[in-house]
Amino acid sequence: MFVISLSLLIIVALIMENAGTVVSAVVTFNPNLNKIFTGESLQMTCNVNSTEQGNVTYYWFKNDYWIHSEKTFTISSALTSDGGNYQCQTSTTDRSDSTKLEAMSSYRRLLTFYEGEDIILRCHHYPGPIQQSRRLIFFKNNAVIKDWGSEDELHIENVNMTLSCKYKCIKQVNHHLLYYQHSDETSVSVQELFSLPTISLSPQLVKEGDQMTLKCHTRLSPHRQTAELQFAFYREGQNIQEFSSTNKYEILSAKLSAILGGIINVKSRRLITE
Repeated sequence: MFVISLSLLIIVALIMENAGTVVSAVVTFNPNLNKIFTGESLQMTCNVNSTEQGNVTYYWFKNDYWIHSEKTFTISSALTSDGGNYQCQTSTTDRSDSTKLEAMSSYRRLLTFYEGEDIILRCHHYPGPIQQSRRLIFFKNNAVIKDWGSEDELHIENVNMTLSCKYKCIKQVNHHLLYYQHSDETSVSVQELFSLPTISLSPQLVKEGDQMTLKCHTRLSPHRQTAELQFAFYREGQNIQEFSSTNKYEILSAKLSAILGGIINVKSRRLITE
């Protein structure tokens, strides 16, 4: 019997800028998948700060063992043994964070994303002879969210924590004039990108006419330290400083109404760049 192994792949489409000097390389995948089927191809790229000049030497590591010495590393036909933790570095940067790649025939597991990311749910079958999809259905917690023809991707933008749930796809595939129906599901966890912002006042004791500074404090997830946040300040619900990269709001001459009355709050968001 001809058997197709179907799996739900999820692609992270998150573009973030580094705020400050880059001291580590970054590993990216093309296609942007960290889980592939055996037999598929994948190219990894070692990305470094674009301001670097001169000749740069690249080093690739798999599970802490050196494997390659060029900017890109290609897997032409994946084996299960190609799965592992990949890192790269250059002669001018520190080693990148470890990026995990899985190569297998099927999987169903918990996938973790962060607030503000864009993801793609892709109902993907095992590589083999040309097969045609007749119908594809996506479910969220067993409720149908998309039901259409051969299009096998579902785009979800700017995810939030309410999207933490189980996703499932059912796919009908045509092979040699016969239709086979297969399904798989995966759990998605969306986690907090940064902690709830808080405000501090400097100096803590202020009299009318003094200069004072309000500062917003928040902590990025340790897995998203290269994300750049923007901050906006509000007083009594009215915007007093638009979103920008600064987490400070300066008051040059404090008025009594600003000291004794009024609630000032702050909002944070991830800066998305094209």
